[in-house]
Amino acid sequence: MHIKMEIELRLAHDPKDREFVHALLRTSNLVTEGLEHVQHLYVLLVDGERLGSAGLSLYGSCALLRSVAVAEVKRGMGLGEYLVNRMGYAAHTLGANRIYLLTTTAGGFFEQLGFRPCDRTQVPEAVREDVEFRSACPASACVYTASARRHIVCLGDSITEGYPWGPGSSWPALVARMRGLPMLNMGVCGELSKEVLKRAEVCLERRPDYAVFCAGTNDAYVGLSATDILESYRRFSVLCRMMDVCCVLATPTRVFDAGPDRVIQDVADGVRRLAAREGTGLLDFNRLLTRRHIPDAVHPSSEGYMLMAHAVERATFPFRQRQGRELSST
Repeated sequence: MHIKMEIELRLAHDPKDREFVHALLRTSNLVTEGLEHVQHLYVLLVDGERLGSAGLSLYGSCALLRSVAVAEVKRGMGLGEYLVNRMGYAAHTLGANRIYLLTTTAGGFFEQLGFRPCDRTQVPEAVREDVEFRSACPASACVYTASARRHIVCLGDSITEGYPWGPGSSWPALVARMRGLPMLNMGVCGELSKEVLKRAEVCLERRPDYAVFCAGTNDAYVGLSATDILESYRRFSVLCRMMDVCCVLATPTRVFDAGPDRVIQDVADGVRRLAAREGTGLLDFNRLLTRRHIPDAVHPSSEGYMLMAHAVERATFPFRQRQGRELSST
């Protein structure tokens, strides 16, 4: 998805929005029966043009996701993934902790986004009473389920914060705009890894789905060793395990200053080994950027931050739900 697209997701209160959704579902061979009873029906606009839809119905702590569709001319651009990610977060915001859906043809798509097949007998009775289960979808339709998404906390120093361009141009912000995921940027300029770790204890109390840790650059410049920095990474991994939060370790980006960079390279090697040993996710930013992408020798250019965002897409998308701590890693 091109980052300059203006994306809006709004409730389909306007009659023209609802007409669009009905037409889109018909052309997508999806059912429209019971659509008038969907509690939260959304329309997706890109650059002002209606291009997608999705609906949620709430049943206590569960939600039924339906009517996820994208206009044929815009498929393959990540808009479907964007819709599902936003619906998961919306479901959680509305009080649901689990999402169910029915599909006859899109099982592979939803599995890529963390959904898993589910026996109908495991679906709460209130959800099974929805018209989709009772009559709209054929009995051959497969049931899928996933936990409702919350958010991804990104902990780090200035390179997470987005210096010097600001948080709006940081890699977490770019990922959020590209994929509709709620990324909480907790980068703070100038912090040492142990200071980032101290803040992590408070951040993890919010129980995010994932927590990303990327630090060490400032440590290297004040003379701390790779061993000191790696201890912060190790303790962060332990903390995530204790808090039942899926851990993602990110290698620090290179610095083009010989002394500190030797430390950074040792840290990067250690983080790779730690991620493999602990089974955490890994974002290998260290191998990503060249001197051209780091004009002041430390902080990425806007192009560099974009490359980091795309690396997150490749390395950790789709963000898996809490099922066996799955995470696609580099």
